[in-house]
Amino acid sequence: MKTILTMTILSLSLNSFALSESSNWSQIRAAVKSDKNLEIENDTAYLGRTISIFNTCIQGSNLVSTVQYPFYDLVDTNGGDEFEEVYAGHETLVFPITHTDTTEVCESDDRRCEYVEYSVTEPTSKQLVVKKFVKTVRDGSDDERNIYQTLFTKEYSIPNCN
Repeated sequence: MKTILTMTILSLSLNSFALSESSNWSQIRAAVKSDKNLEIENDTAYLGRTISIFNTCIQGSNLVSTVQYPFYDLVDTNGGDEFEEVYAGHETLVFPITHTDTTEVCESDDRRCEYVEYSVTEPTSKQLVVKKFVKTVRDGSDDERNIYQTLFTKEYSIPNCN
């Protein structure tokens, strides 16, 4: 029994050493899932809200979620003064790759402001960073900060929907 446990622990710890840029994303994700010290950074996509890039596909000119996400309705709880979010179901997210957003631009005195529209194109491929936890350090104010070692960077392209 001790031998099996030792071999399992050794096998899991070797997962991170066997990973490289040449590993496929299925292998990388399986290793990250099985080893709490591994992490993938920059693995998000924006579809009206931030989700995992691995749960996203491209359909025409839209990004589409491959899993459904909960959505909520605002319900009046006090005659228009207070509202509460109430679960209303699940939905597939669909968001245009290129869309218009708005930002507020103010003069130096912050008194004369106007809203300006600009075009945004969501990335369909990203450089993802695979990192391994090294240690936690504490600075002078008792704040803890985790230190990671970058193992490698690899491009991930959002696939077309089937």
